[in-house]
Amino acid sequence: MTGYGSSDEAHRLLARAIDDAVEELALANTDAGLAPSARAVAPGDPVAITVDDYVAEICSELPRLILELRMFSSLTYAVGLSYSNLEDALQSGFNSLTESAMYILGVLSRPLLLGALGAGLVFGPTLFLLDQLMQNPTVRAMVELMLAPVQGQLETLLQNLQNAYGPYLEQLLLNPTVLDMLGYGTRGIDDYLAGLLGIIPLSSMSDQDSVTLLTMLILPLLANGHKLGSNPVTPRETTHEEGFAEEAPEPVTTYSEGFEQITSQDSDIVIYTFELPDGSVHHQVFVQGTQDWSFGDGDSGFDSISNLENAASHQNMYGSAQGLEQALLDAGIEPGDSIDLFGYSQGGAAVALVAANGNFNITSLTTYGAPSGLIVVPEEIDWVQLQNDQDIVANVAGMSQHETNATVIEMSPDINPQSIGDPHLAPAYRQAIDELEASGDTVSLGQVQRRSERLDGAVGVNRRAYELDR
Repeated sequence: MTGYGSSDEAHRLLARAIDDAVEELALANTDAGLAPSARAVAPGDPVAITVDDYVAEICSELPRLILELRMFSSLTYAVGLSYSNLEDALQSGFNSLTESAMYILGVLSRPLLLGALGAGLVFGPTLFLLDQLMQNPTVRAMVELMLAPVQGQLETLLQNLQNAYGPYLEQLLLNPTVLDMLGYGTRGIDDYLAGLLGIIPLSSMSDQDSVTLLTMLILPLLANGHKLGSNPVTPRETTHEEGFAEEAPEPVTTYSEGFEQITSQDSDIVIYTFELPDGSVHHQVFVQGTQDWSFGDGDSGFDSISNLENAASHQNMYGSAQGLEQALLDAGIEPGDSIDLFGYSQGGAAVALVAANGNFNITSLTTYGAPSGLIVVPEEIDWVQLQNDQDIVANVAGMSQHETNATVIEMSPDINPQSIGDPHLAPAYRQAIDELEASGDTVSLGQVQRRSERLDGAVGVNRRAYELDR
């Protein structure tokens, strides 16, 4: 149940796709060299000069990317023949490929992001004047003339990509090998940001630092001017039970019990408090995933903004992670109290961030399908990351955990997904976890055994539930 990878045929399919991409890139590079420059369309115009500079920078990097792709295609074919022996070579080749590809992707994204930032943030007060200028037919005609060549090329490129890859995109994103590649690609986000900002990649810039900076840049664009942490999440207690009218609950020990608690609870956060035989206090915390996909328009703190704010949480806490930590404080959890954290999807990222922050005595951490690949928690915490091999959320944002102290268990449930979101949903995880526990794999179930022994004889004494409000 551990490890990752897929069939030989999948590798051959992927290698053929890479070869096709190489041909398209080579043709595009040739076409770019033969195409008339923007300066020719609008001589002396600063926008035209900037466009030409971008094209020149991209064309200078494309030959290196093409070479890397050809090498990676060969490695992919070879891995399809002997996966176990050549996997290290594939990963090494992909790391090199990622550095080139992510930098170029950053360059390609630079005009879009900087233009949006300039329009929406830097020159916000001048928008009214710009609107007035655009009402002038002469000015509007000049702007359209300058943008027409670039707009036409972009539209043609997007249409070609849609025609070529649209019918296969969803199938590719359900392929575990493709998801592994995308996961490795997240490690190159510092190179992406370097290309985006027009600087040379810096080895001192970590992926987490890059995620934080990138999120701070794009969050206002996605959320109508919402700045990082400007609309904090606050916990609201909905239930507080001291003692239990009926038989007191037993602590959760297995993966399936933890997942059932999360997916069945009515509140965002549920905290059970137990008394151990030695008189000490222990807590188990269960956190749900995203509840609202809006960008600040809803009331839930488990919204799309929190997904971004959690990604930017590093030395400071934002989003649902910050709200969860405040809920633990509001519940009266003492620094010496031991805690088991369980979280699914966004809730998994939130509990991992709380564990990484070091303000509580976390004994175990169990996450399901969590986008937490860049989070590094203290080594003494017993962290198990459960993820389905077709789950795009966990694999793309979770693969880097293979380089941290988390124990990553990648599961392969026997399902027939109809869309890329299906492997991330509760039924797929429920089935995969049942199969895992039925396997009797002592390594994968080690955390379950350790937790069971540690909590033997614990008696439930308290239950609190919280909603996170935006």
